[in-house]
Amino acid sequence: MVYWPELETLLEEKSSLINVIEIEPQALWYETDHVELPYFPDPAILQRLRSLPQPKLIHSVGLPIGGSRSPIMSHLPLLQEFVGDLNAVWASEHLSFNHASISGRLSPTGFLLPPLQTHEGVATAVHAIRQISTQLPISFAIETGVSYLKPRPGELSDGQFVASIVTEADCGILLDLHNVWTNERNGRQSVYEFLSEIPLDRVLEIHLAGGCEYEGYWLDAHSGMVPEPLMALAATVIPHLPNLRAIIFEILPIFISRLGLAQVRTQLEQLHKLWGLRQSCSTSLNRATAQQVQNLVDRKDTARVTTEVWEDTLAAIVNGQTCEGPLCADLKADSGSSILQILVESVRSGMVVDGLKLTSRLIMLQRGEALFRQLLSGFWRNSPPHMFASAEALGFADYLAACQLGIPYLAEILSFETAQLHEARTGEARTVNFPFDPVPLLQALCKGQLPDFLPVGNFEIEVSSYLGAQIREAAIRLK
Repeated sequence: MVYWPELETLLEEKSSLINVIEIEPQALWYETDHVELPYFPDPAILQRLRSLPQPKLIHSVGLPIGGSRSPIMSHLPLLQEFVGDLNAVWASEHLSFNHASISGRLSPTGFLLPPLQTHEGVATAVHAIRQISTQLPISFAIETGVSYLKPRPGELSDGQFVASIVTEADCGILLDLHNVWTNERNGRQSVYEFLSEIPLDRVLEIHLAGGCEYEGYWLDAHSGMVPEPLMALAATVIPHLPNLRAIIFEILPIFISRLGLAQVRTQLEQLHKLWGLRQSCSTSLNRATAQQVQNLVDRKDTARVTTEVWEDTLAAIVNGQTCEGPLCADLKADSGSSILQILVESVRSGMVVDGLKLTSRLIMLQRGEALFRQLLSGFWRNSPPHMFASAEALGFADYLAACQLGIPYLAEILSFETAQLHEARTGEARTVNFPFDPVPLLQALCKGQLPDFLPVGNFEIEVSSYLGAQIREAAIRLK
C-alpha cells in the first residue's frame, strides 16, 4: 500500500495483507519560511513509519525527472533523510514535469504534466535522473506516466520514450499499469505495444489503482478498486517480469472512507493472488532488442519543438494564461488540455479549501458557491500555482483581502486562518483580535452554519500548535 494515516486500522491488524509500504515523502512535509529548513516532516507520522516492520519504498512526488528545468534540489536533503531513517529499499519518481515559465516567471505548474517525447526530452530526463540518483544510496526507478494529450507527429511512442530513458540512464522502471491502461483508453499507445518496447527486466515495481470516467476520458484518479480488465491484464503481464519485487495499490485518502476498509482488504487479497503469478521466465512480449533501443537513442528529432517551449506553452494553457504560436493552437485544440486544466483547478481549489476551511465556508454561506468559484478563477488568472497547500492558501487569502468583498466576519475569520497558516510555517505563535466573541462564530461555521448572535466586545485568540513548536525548535537547533 501507499501509506496514509487513514489506513492505520489495517496496519494495526498485524495481518499478512500489507508486506511492503510505499511512502510519498512530500505528502507528509510542511513548507516553512526558514531558509535553513525549507521543509519539515510531520514528526509523529515519521516516528510511526519508523516503527512499522514492513520494508519501505520511497516514491517522491516533488522531483519529477521529465522537465528541462533542474529538479528542486532543496527537496533532496529531506528525501535523503527519509531514505536513511526508513532504511528504504529503493526510490522512484515520476516521468513528468512540474515547473515552467508562467507569465515570465519560473513557477510550479499545479500538476504533474507530460513531457515532450523527443530525443531532447530523453536527454533532459537522463540528466535529471543522474542528478538525483547519484545523491541517493539506493536504486532509482522512474514511473511510467499518464498523458491525456493525443500523440503528436515526430514524437517517440510512449514505450520508445521510456525505453530510451531507462537504457541511457541505467535505472529501473516503476510500471504503473493503470497509467499505461489509461493512456490506451484515451487513444494513446496500446498496453501491449508499450510493453513490447520497454526492457521488462528493468521493472522493479507495479502500481495498480482505480479511476473514473469524465467527459469521455478515463482519469487516473486513484479513486477506488482496480478495474477487473486491469486485474486481468496484470495477471497476464506479471509472469513476464523477472525482477518484479513489489506490487503497490494506490488510493487517495479522500476515497478510503468512501470505499471502506473491507473493500481495501479485498483488494489486497487480490493483489496477493497476483503476486503468486510472479516467476522467473522469458520476458518475450515481443520485447525490443538492445540494438533497437540504441537506434532510437541515435535517431534525430523531427517534432521541431524544444522542451522548454513545450513546457511553457502547456503550463500556460492548463493554468488559463495566454500563449501564442502554432504549438499553442495545437494544444488548445486537443481536448486533453482541457482535462489537464480541470485537474490543475481541482488541485488548487483543494489546497485553498484545506488551508482556509472556515473562510471558504463563510463565503459560500454568505454569498453562494458561484461567487466562491468566481473568486478562485480570478485568483488563478492572477497567480501561478504553489507546490504546497499553505502557500496556495496564503496567496488566495491575499487575493481575498484585496477584493474588499464586504462580507460580514470575513476579515476576522481570514485573519484567524492566515495566522494558523503563518504559525505552521514559522513556528511563531500569533494573536488575533476580534471585535466580538469569536467562539459562537467558529462553532457555527464548523457545523456549516452562520451564527444567530455575536456578543460585542474585545476578544483575542492566541494561535499556536504542536507542529509550530516542533518547527521552531528545529529552526533553533539549526541556528
